[in-house]
Amino acid sequence: MARQYSLPDLINYQKLNPASSLRKIVDIIGADYLNTQGAKYLFITGDNASGKSVVRKILQTCCNGRKIECLDFSQEGRLLQDNDKVMIYQGEERNTSTGNISCNSVVNSLNKSATMRKPHVIIFDEPEIGLGEEARLGLAQYIKFKLENDWPDFLLGVIFITHERKFVEEFKDLKDFKFFNINKKYPTAEDWLARKIEPISPEQIRALGDARFKELLPFLNMG
Repeated sequence: MARQYSLPDLINYQKLNPASSLRKIVDIIGADYLNTQGAKYLFITGDNASGKSVVRKILQTCCNGRKIECLDFSQEGRLLQDNDKVMIYQGEERNTSTGNISCNSVVNSLNKSATMRKPHVIIFDEPEIGLGEEARLGLAQYIKFKLENDWPDFLLGVIFITHERKFVEEFKDLKDFKFFNINKKYPTAEDWLARKIEPISPEQIRALGDARFKELLPFLNMG
C-alpha cells in the first residue's frame, strides 16, 4: 500500500526539498492519498488543527492535475457557493438550518454523481455538521445504502474527512473501506474508535490552530 503522509511529513518534505515546487509536493502526496488500492471509501480523521483542510486542498489539486472532477462539499463551500453548488447546498447559513444544508449537500451530491459521465470523486468534509446524534447515524446509513446498492458508473471513490464516530462505525466493516489518521496516532479505525477522549481547552485549540496555519499557509494559498 502506498505511504500516506501526515501533515508534519508534508512540512518536513518542503523544508528538506526547498527546490521542489508546491505543485510537485502536492502531486507526490496527493497521489498517495488517491492510490488506495481500489478502495471505494477513504476515511481521513485528525485532531483539531491537524491540517485536514490542507489535505482536502491537496486532493482537489491532485484530482485537477489528473483530469478527475472533484465534487467537494465543505464548510468553505457553504460560504463560497458558485452557481453549481447553490443547487447542491440549496440554502445559506443565514436563512436555512445548518442541518438541512448538510442533508441537502449529501442527497444532491449523490444524485449528481449518478448522472455524471466522466471520472470523479466526492469529498465530504464534515458532512454531519449541524445534525444531532440520531440524524448523523441516519445520514451515514443513507450514504451507505445509496452507494452500496447503486454505485455510480463514473464515481472513483468517496473521501470522508470527519470527526464523527458514527460514520466510521457504519463503514468500517466494508471490504472497500480504508482509514487514515492524519496525526498517525491510530493505525486502524478500531484503534481510533477505542481511543480515550482527553479534553483540549479552547486556548490550546486556538494556539495549535494559529501555529499550524502559519506553517501550512503556502498550501492553503494554492490556486
